Amino acid sequence: METAVTEATRLSHELAVVVRERDEWKKEAQRQTVLITSFRKTRDTDLDRLMGHLKERDVAYTALQGVASSYLAQIQEAARVVSSGGPDRFIKPFHITVDASTSPWAATSFNWMTMEVNTASLTVDEN
Repeated sequence: METAVTEATRLSHELAVVVRERDEWKKEAQRQTVLITSFRKTRDTDLDRLMGHLKERDVAYTALQGVASSYLAQIQEAARVVSSGGPDRFIKPFHITVDASTSPWAATSFNWMTMEVNTASLTVDEN
């Protein structure tokens, strides 16, 4: 009978240890649940903020595309006008050269960097 009492005492002690460990696990799980909930709330807030930034970026990108296509159309029109010689053919190529022997303006020099005409050495034949 002593062995039965000893066995019952041992089993009772093991049961108390298991119950205590279970209670500690429950407390730890409850703390982790609170921490995980906090992390989830923070994550949801960050996701909402980032989605707002993405929407703002998409709106700005759409506006930028509109402006870019408008400028592209203007640039293409300007290129077409320049390549066709302009509506009144006022635009002249930069590479036109004048033969010095046949032109009275041969002594005129034009500085393309400063857009200045030097006529100091210009002589006009009045014959």
